[in-house]
Amino acid sequence: MLNLLIADDEELERRAVKNIIGKSFEGQFNIFEAKNGRQAIEVADKEKPEIIIMDIKMPG
Repeated sequence: MLNLLIADDEELERRAVKNIIGKSFEGQFNIFEAKNGRQAIEVADKEKPEIIIMDIKMPG
């Protein structure tokens, strides 16, 4: 199973991406979320995601 990080300051956007990926690729990803840049770095450092989907304009 691959680790995937979704980083976006908009909760609705994070949920939408998570739902689409979860339904389209069921059981293939461990999905992690971050709501700002700092949290994204912390999660990436801890979980070592192979894939990161990130908003390019967000706080932190």
